[in-house]
Amino acid sequence: EKISIIIPVYNVKKYLNKCINSVLNQTYKNIEIILVDDKSTDNSDKICDKYAKLDSRVRVFHKENGGGTSARRLGVEESKGECISFVDSDDNLFPQTLSILIKNITSDDIDIIVSDIKDESIISGYEFVKYSLQWCVQASIWGRLYRKELFDNTSFDVSRKLIVGEDLFMNLRVGLKARFVKCISESVYNYYKNPNSIT
Repeated sequence: EKISIIIPVYNVKKYLNKCINSVLNQTYKNIEIILVDDKSTDNSDKICDKYAKLDSRVRVFHKENGGGTSARRLGVEESKGECISFVDSDDNLFPQTLSILIKNITSDDIDIIVSDIKDESIISGYEFVKYSLQWCVQASIWGRLYRKELFDNTSFDVSRKLIVGEDLFMNLRVGLKARFVKCISESVYNYYKNPNSIT
């Protein structure tokens, strides 16, 4: 199965090369990388274009500034993979990340893989929603794999005024459509605490 890795990009030239290289160097090779430039003003857009020329797996979309959620929406709309994974442009992946995630889709009715969970289990989509609301499962979207069929035109419908928490709304919407969610203990995402980030 092809995995579409969606990376919103906005003024992150200091981190962007490391992020993109970490995805290009995955041991799992059946991927496409979708870079969505959200009207960067620091030449991040040119870095995106450079990678698109270097590797045919990289596709770039330039859009008017609308925030990370709108960038992810465009990325999903343009994706060609059966599975979706999100990466923030100042973070990076371990080389085995996508191999670990994809190997855990062990049956057709597992729709989401959630990593870095102490107690491994398979739960229903409804339980995933319940645990997300109770903060038993983090509301983030990183280090996860989603089947593309879970997304529709309402998946990213949140107000631009919402600075934090938009990930929770997306997870609730796709969770309600998911059959089963597999929680695994492996840590697969290298999150960078960027002092300039919203969070």
